[in-house]
Amino acid sequence: MRRSTPLTDQQSAGPVGLVEFKLLGPLEVTDGTRQIEVSRPKLRALLVVLLLQANQVVSLDRLVEGLWGADPPASTTGNLHTYVSLLRRLLESGARTGQHRLLVSAPAGYAIRIEPEQLDVTRFEAAAAEGDRALLDGRWDDALAVYDRALGQWRGDALGELASEPFAQAAAARLEEARLAAVEGRVEARLALGHHAALIGELETLVAGHPLREGVRGKLMLALYRSGRQADALAAYQALRRTLADELGLEPSPELQRLEEAILLQKSELDWSPPARTALRAPAPGDLATVTLPAQMTALVGRHDELNDAVRMLAGCRLLTLTGPGGIGKTRLAIAAAERVADRHPGGVTFIPFASVADPDLVLPTIAQTLAADDSVGGSPLRAVAEHIGDRRLLLVLDNLEHLLPATPMLAELLQRCAALTILATSRTPLRLYGERRYPVPSLTLPDEAGPPASESVDLFVERAQDVEPGFELTGANGAAVGDICRALEGLPLAIELAAARVDTLSPEEILVRLERRLDLLTEGARDLPDRQRTIRGAIDWSYDLLPPASQRLFARLGVFAGGATAEAIDALSDEVVPNPSGALPALVDSALVRRRRGAEGEPRFEMLETFREYALERLEAAGEVTDARRRHAEQYLASAERGRPPLGHTDVRQLEWLEPETDNLRAALTWALEAGETAVAGRLAAALYRWWLDSGRTVEGSGWIERVLAQPTGLAEAVRAELLVARGSLAMNLARYGAAEEDFEQARTIWNRLDEPAGEARALYGAAGTRYRLGRPEEAEELARHAEELAGRAGDDAGRVRVLALLGAVAEGKGDTPGAKARYAQALGVARMIGSAPDIARCGAQVAIATLADGDAAAAAALVEEAVTAGRVSVSLAALHFALLLGGVIALERFDPEVAAARYREALAICRDSGQRHGAIDCLEGLGAVAHLDGDRLRAARLFGAARTLLQTSGLTDEPGADRDCYDRHLAALRAELDA
Repeated sequence: MRRSTPLTDQQSAGPVGLVEFKLLGPLEVTDGTRQIEVSRPKLRALLVVLLLQANQVVSLDRLVEGLWGADPPASTTGNLHTYVSLLRRLLESGARTGQHRLLVSAPAGYAIRIEPEQLDVTRFEAAAAEGDRALLDGRWDDALAVYDRALGQWRGDALGELASEPFAQAAAARLEEARLAAVEGRVEARLALGHHAALIGELETLVAGHPLREGVRGKLMLALYRSGRQADALAAYQALRRTLADELGLEPSPELQRLEEAILLQKSELDWSPPARTALRAPAPGDLATVTLPAQMTALVGRHDELNDAVRMLAGCRLLTLTGPGGIGKTRLAIAAAERVADRHPGGVTFIPFASVADPDLVLPTIAQTLAADDSVGGSPLRAVAEHIGDRRLLLVLDNLEHLLPATPMLAELLQRCAALTILATSRTPLRLYGERRYPVPSLTLPDEAGPPASESVDLFVERAQDVEPGFELTGANGAAVGDICRALEGLPLAIELAAARVDTLSPEEILVRLERRLDLLTEGARDLPDRQRTIRGAIDWSYDLLPPASQRLFARLGVFAGGATAEAIDALSDEVVPNPSGALPALVDSALVRRRRGAEGEPRFEMLETFREYALERLEAAGEVTDARRRHAEQYLASAERGRPPLGHTDVRQLEWLEPETDNLRAALTWALEAGETAVAGRLAAALYRWWLDSGRTVEGSGWIERVLAQPTGLAEAVRAELLVARGSLAMNLARYGAAEEDFEQARTIWNRLDEPAGEARALYGAAGTRYRLGRPEEAEELARHAEELAGRAGDDAGRVRVLALLGAVAEGKGDTPGAKARYAQALGVARMIGSAPDIARCGAQVAIATLADGDAAAAAALVEEAVTAGRVSVSLAALHFALLLGGVIALERFDPEVAAARYREALAICRDSGQRHGAIDCLEGLGAVAHLDGDRLRAARLFGAARTLLQTSGLTDEPGADRDCYDRHLAALRAELDA
């Protein structure tokens, strides 16, 4: 077992049920295990009104009208609030623990906040749209399967018994029309697949229910003709013609008339031929079957032609770059295109934003981290990513690459290594790589000056205006001004959204006046800037000028944050000019210059679009405050990192939860400190972060930062240098660079000895001992570890003593000294209990259990390891829990209990998978291989042992002796003998 290689302590959320709502039939609400009864008519009506506008604020007037009609009684407002409270309690009794509130209040009304998968209407619409895309692409089998999935959401008439209510009639009609469209799409796919005769009965039923629907009639005519029933096909046409003439006085459409003529003349174009099929590799068991694209809160406006172009181009190339100025909508178009082609990529679709990544050297590590590829493989992020992707048909959506162009040749090499990989990139400038296809994203269409204000730009303005002012409508009075605004902003989506965000305080005419003044001011700007960039600067200038002084100052300072910040981090920027950042922040959110989102744990985070961040930094530069703000930013994150810095024991999961969302801020702080010559700050920050780099699989990145810090000629205190040498040695050991690790630990030991710091010297000796142990030199390891124990004891470093004692136990175990190993493990467990270190209690308890097993007392060992697993769960340290689970699996194997062993290993493997690390996975695979052998499944056992060996070789690790190793080796040897027999 690779005991000295820690795992990331990240919590893995198991499958939990969400409250599910069903409107495509009688109203149903379930929480996955039981049905939630919403029996009161008013509560049912209230819920349906909210669900029909899910994730949008529904005004009080709209809710009152839905519940009581156009002439409500006087007491409706109070009654409405009562019903809302009742509904909230009812729904949230079924919500999962930790889920955000479903029913939320807003100044203008109420909203229900749900995920797309919680509502059957959303699932139906998404599947129907996917079917439409497959139909458009000629993928008939896919279209049929997806339409079946979409129509499977229906359980009866839309909205059930509420469909006749005035508030629901329009929505019910829309949904029924969408269902009929999906039915027609399904029929069209079946016709293309040659199901002509089988469709006739279904089509005749559809015609009877919708006698004036020409599309259905035409499909019936085609199905009849292709089934050899030409006369019946012509009769179907004549029946429609009579119906239209009698009821509407109309003739059939020209399209249907041409179909009748083709049937009469038996034109060959109507003959059916089997569709061409494209052979795609079936998804392999290891494929990344997930689509991780950012959820969009609003619908894509326009872009029909651009979307079709992008989808078409992706079918014919492996590298497509969407180019254009900031704010043109490249990211939104890329996400929409990725959604459209997701079914072409069974290996998955992954979105990776690079707006906050400043260093080109971090492009591949960022990709590796997002894909959970261990960048320690071979010491090369490129190799790690390429091996992780392999032959999967994966689509990577890489967003905002224009500032990282030096790194893009590595993307070309990645494409060469991964033959099934496709990259969809967005950048303000082309990447200029061989094989790249470029698509310049145009502005939204603009209204004609002489005609009505109908265009994509106007549609976007109206939709975003209604987000802040639900009653806003395009009228004859304001239409001209809205059209002028869109033309003045040149159809740039970002600029239009900024302008529309002010309709709650300004009329379109007032907005137009302000925009014209700002645009005129900027026409004299730098000539080497594109016109559109100057225009968007005008839009941002205008929003900035509307802010109060404190918010303006805060906005500029927020430019130093990369990847957003918490309210607590923003509050740290307070001074005499901005004494209350939290009070100045809402104006920035309201102006759309800063956006608020929820973090992984539901906490609010505040972010800027990168264009705004650049603008904010320019303002900060103009005020002469960049250096001060950068320094305060770095010192703030340094203080936070040092406060949360773990001891030598295992990293607490809560530490990682804090660090993960601040990755970009930590990188920005380190970058500034190094570039500004603040070596002391950079050194302390790197020393505080190295355990996190080690435990989260960022070993190569962490080594790179520490190398840069140690290369600084001055400014590094001796104690910090020694700490960094220990850090670099630990990272090098994790990368199997044992020679380099030994040198670093020896240098650190020399410094600590000179400084007379026994605790530091003990840490260096512990690292050196671990290196010797991995190199198969147990006597040297034991000598160094004994010295480390003495120094740690003299320094009062009990946490250090625990680890050293555990290492001494492992050395004894490897030498076959079971009593000595058990004694050392028990001693380490005693110290862990004394200091109250739950992770160490779990780890050392499991080691005592395995030593007890070696003594021959399997029952006692099982009881001890069960206590260790329980301690691991209580500790919230996934590394400690993982270790206890592994040894629990070994004990279960030795007790011939494959069921318990398999459960232990599978849970441990899930921890490895969630953390993205390979090291612990090797032990899990070997353990599962032993379980399969115990169960008599030799083929599965051979595959699992083989996978473990392969992973061991690619990770650069070596086997370590111990009871677990002996157990796996016995099963492997027996398996080989059985297979050879």
